[in-house]
Amino acid sequence: MLKWLFEHKCDYRNRVEALEALVAKQQEDAVQRDRETAAQNAIFQERISELEAKLAKYENPKDSTNSSIPPSQDPHRRKYPKREKSDRPAGGQKGHKGSHHAWEEHPDEIVPLHPLACQHCGSEDLTRFPDYEEARQEIELPPIQPFVREFRAFGGQCAHCGKRTRAAFPEHLKGSVQIGHSIEHLVVYLKTAMHASHDKIVDFMREHLRLSVSHGWIQLALERSKQRFLPVYEQIFEHLKQQPVLHSDETGCPIAGKKQWFWVFAVDTLCAYVASTSRGFKVIQEAIGDTFNGSWVSDRYGPQLKMAAQHQICLAHLSRELKWIIEAENSVWALHLRTYLQKIIRTRDQYGDAWDPQQAEIQQLTRQYQDELDQLLLKPPVKAKKGKDKPKALIMYEQLNIHQDKILHFLYNPLVPPTNNLAERLLRGFVTHRKVNGEFKNLDGAQGQAVFRSMIQSARLQGKNIFDVLSFKQSLFQPS
Repeated sequence: MLKWLFEHKCDYRNRVEALEALVAKQQEDAVQRDRETAAQNAIFQERISELEAKLAKYENPKDSTNSSIPPSQDPHRRKYPKREKSDRPAGGQKGHKGSHHAWEEHPDEIVPLHPLACQHCGSEDLTRFPDYEEARQEIELPPIQPFVREFRAFGGQCAHCGKRTRAAFPEHLKGSVQIGHSIEHLVVYLKTAMHASHDKIVDFMREHLRLSVSHGWIQLALERSKQRFLPVYEQIFEHLKQQPVLHSDETGCPIAGKKQWFWVFAVDTLCAYVASTSRGFKVIQEAIGDTFNGSWVSDRYGPQLKMAAQHQICLAHLSRELKWIIEAENSVWALHLRTYLQKIIRTRDQYGDAWDPQQAEIQQLTRQYQDELDQLLLKPPVKAKKGKDKPKALIMYEQLNIHQDKILHFLYNPLVPPTNNLAERLLRGFVTHRKVNGEFKNLDGAQGQAVFRSMIQSARLQGKNIFDVLSFKQSLFQPS
């Protein structure tokens, strides 16, 4: 009996141990399944977020009206219908004030026209009057051909030592025949302002100037011109550092298959470009320095806001971003803020140069607008729901609270505009160059473009003759 009970107890213990092992195995399998399920859920959730983000792009796409995307990249650009045929005749209509070329007081050639016979009876017996009755001018382009200047160095004998000596050639003349600076300046203009390739410049030289040049000569001409312009280029930066207001912006610049950056620093009369592999603050440090004793106008890009200066963020950029938030999230807060920005920009534009922060009326308006902004940034928009991404409106709200002093700076300083349109306009020419010519082979070539564009665009801003500036006949640092 005892033996049976002992065997039964041992069998029971074995069965219990087996059951405990089975339960432990099942618990371990369950934990493993939970881990796998959680990992799969995380993957699915990430995939769902990606799909939701892609779907949001189609439901609320960004375009030139609600972001910084240029109009040329709008996914669905508006196609304007063809104009209906009008009953009016072609050309200028009756009462339209015409335009014409200015009359040249000192023409290069005068062609006298005398009557050969009477228009009425045909008689050739005419008495000519000394004064003309009417004059008309025709503008022509004279035949374009190279102008060759030959330098002849004469010698002489010294009366003191008796040795022969010879006149020195100008320093820039190195060979027996070479092309002058004026043609090199034309190459710079064609390359920079006209976005011409080396091939097109070679063809232009051969067909219109009757000069046979190679791609290598064009590249050497560009490099020589860059070296000549570098002192002026550096002087532009020194002048920019002393300005009361400075605009800055950057855009992509493809170099050797990689996306690099093309920066601009500008005022109303001067601008300077920089090609760089970086989009960081170090570019601003090297160009302008760590501090700027004036007002810095830019978008809300982080490195721009690192500059130690008074800042004005571009309200046009901000307004477009708010428009996208309104479309994507139906944000009432974004709608109120965008309406507010449009109102203060419109008010500032209406006053124009008459905006004087010292006047009592202007001070009252400024206080009113400041109070309205404080109220808009006092209460945050709807908070993020649990498990959902933070709303764009809330992100914008938090960012603007950090940079609140940079929104209305233009109301306190009449020299500061509310937008960064100046820098954006000055980058458009380079964007066109980028589309036409593609990428640069190296950073040195891109920096050459920066030097040339700084000279040409500064001349344009000042209304000066570009070729006079390139040949140093006119200075960028003297009034016209």
